[in-house]
Amino acid sequence: MRVLIIDDEKNLLLGIARRLERTGYKVYMASSGNEGFNLACQHHPDIILSDIGMPPPNGFELRQMLSEE
Repeated sequence: MRVLIIDDEKNLLLGIARRLERTGYKVYMASSGNEGFNLACQHHPDIILSDIGMPPPNGFELRQMLSEE
């Protein structure tokens, strides 16, 4: 299963990614909404975990962008 994690807080991003990788998930990481959008379009993850309190595009805006894609 492919998981995309999007968070502008590096320590949180890496911590979640490590835990998921240890349990066998293929993890993609992005530190901004724009980077996350590009990775989502490229890799088509099964699950996206996104921070909602990021600089634009925030998590809500990113969700809207992805649903329009």
